[in-house]
Amino acid sequence: MRRGTERARLIAVLATAALGLVPAASARPLPAGLRVRGAIGIGADTNALTFDRGMATSTYMPYELWAAYEVRPASRTELRFQANAGGNAYSGVAPGGRDQDYGASLRLVQRLWGERRSRSSSPGLDLVIQPYWRAGRSVYTSHQLYREIVRLERRHDGAPPRRVSLGGRYNASEVGTELGLEWRGPRGSRWELEYEAMARNYENDYRWVGLIVGGSVVNPVQRDDYGAWAVRIGTQQPLGRGLTARARYWHDRTQWVDRASRDVDGHLALDPLVFESQRFDTDVLRTELRWEPSRQLECFVAPAWSWRQDHAWGYWDSALWSIDTGIRYRWRRHLEVAAEYHYAHRDYATARENFSAPFFGKPLLDDYPRAVSLEAGWRVAPHGSMVARYVYDNRNANAIRDDSGSTPIFPYERSRADVRYEFRY
Repeated sequence: MRRGTERARLIAVLATAALGLVPAASARPLPAGLRVRGAIGIGADTNALTFDRGMATSTYMPYELWAAYEVRPASRTELRFQANAGGNAYSGVAPGGRDQDYGASLRLVQRLWGERRSRSSSPGLDLVIQPYWRAGRSVYTSHQLYREIVRLERRHDGAPPRRVSLGGRYNASEVGTELGLEWRGPRGSRWELEYEAMARNYENDYRWVGLIVGGSVVNPVQRDDYGAWAVRIGTQQPLGRGLTARARYWHDRTQWVDRASRDVDGHLALDPLVFESQRFDTDVLRTELRWEPSRQLECFVAPAWSWRQDHAWGYWDSALWSIDTGIRYRWRRHLEVAAEYHYAHRDYATARENFSAPFFGKPLLDDYPRAVSLEAGWRVAPHGSMVARYVYDNRNANAIRDDSGSTPIFPYERSRADVRYEFRY
């Protein structure tokens, strides 16, 4: 009974501390090794397709809760248990409109060589093993597109069409494990070598959706389940005067379980004689230069390049380059402002704007996503802040066109603005 009373008291103190209602002396009622952060707020989201603005702005409630517990069973061993849940609860979008993400992981760090591990990350070689589980439920229908749930028509021979919702198509879970070696040198120098294997499974395949002619399904919805592995190598090197350089290269392979590839004209290769499930190999190089001349100012610029190979007919072969840059400034300990910008250009080698159309010159399916984010936070409690955030996303309206070559398909524009309370212990 006493243990239950103490647990209830701990929950009550944590809730009031998160809202800044208790003195600073008792504002962290958590056991040693336990860290918690979270957020809750209110916002507005336009979620617009630029060729069809029929959907009004929706309000939503962002929320997040993250917890980690670290223990040291031995002087050279660390364990961290981590769990998280978050998402956005929307109103006025569609029944059950929401997107949610949650997961859990266990991280084991074993010092193989060097001094025993400490919170200061002393120099040495570490073995890192991290199994994880993640899940998400969403009404997203195509990459970043979020709007009214997409519906298709299912036609039977001689029967009237029936509309089918694909709102839950992207509900999925994944399991995986990361295995790595980390070398921490003096003065912030660092090298990493990692291997990761994972599998992603979707709740709904909707393979029966499509145009049924003569008892067979034409153009069925393909399965999205896949497995993947990746090998990564990275380094971080201090350059002096607040400058730090980072670089990371990785190669990954993604193999779909049962998803038809496309031929050079973009048609799904459904014939059993030539069927080959989709497989990609991707090489990525990301670099970053970060400058922190003082505790108040932080800037970074991070260009990246990637090359993707489609192992079937090469339809999805592409090259991408991108750049991320941002600045963060902390003023008088209570106010913090930040701005970031992202631009990318994906250049397809084979994929065409409209399947099987006789194009002269380079066939195009290129896209140019851009994003800008602005953020301002004001500390209102020992462990809490009010944060205002604005994010603008845009995908080039000329990226993908229909068969006529004149009407854009899925040009994307989205604005999100919210105010939230964030706490951290």
